[in-house]
Amino acid sequence: MQRKFTENFSDFLLIIIGSAIIGLAYNLFLIPHHIVPGGITGLSITINYLLKTPIGMVVIIFNIPLFLLGIKTLGKTYGLKSLIGIILSSLFIDFFTYIVPIPSATGNQILAAVYGGVLLGAGLGIVFRGQGSTGGTDIIGQVLNRFTNLSTGMGILITDFLIISLAAAVFRKLEAALYGYLALFLSSKVIDLISEGWSFVRAV
Repeated sequence: MQRKFTENFSDFLLIIIGSAIIGLAYNLFLIPHHIVPGGITGLSITINYLLKTPIGMVVIIFNIPLFLLGIKTLGKTYGLKSLIGIILSSLFIDFFTYIVPIPSATGNQILAAVYGGVLLGAGLGIVFRGQGSTGGTDIIGQVLNRFTNLSTGMGILITDFLIISLAAAVFRKLEAALYGYLALFLSSKVIDLISEGWSFVRAV
């Protein structure tokens, strides 16, 4: 009983820390430069550009049907910890935007894509280590995997590619897509590093 409580407490702590890092990644680097690294948050950044809606709140709204779809299709894989991850990561984005506003860390878009992607990957990796999820395209990827021949990773990649391409069309800048792909690539690498750990074989 004590061991179970300790494990759950550690997981929730990781989810809180990871969610805060995600909020910082978006507000320090990605949002100010309109860099969309895929995902539901990327779609929300695009909508924010058009309608000035709160990004975190839109993320939660989009994730409600996706979360229910995940529960229905994948079972209890996306339970309480994932729901907490979705809500906290979204609230931290708006917290650092409206409650405790933080300025952009750099005026250089390349640096913003690099450091934003790395910091975002670190936050997501920590959330995953806590057995949580931030919802979004990973649910879509797993649902596509269930009903098609696509792997989960390929499903996520296709979805993120479409979201980044849509953002580039809305921003009317091809470079927006290039920065988005760079941030997506770096974040995925850091997620793997934190989630699975470092090993000589994996490095090779």
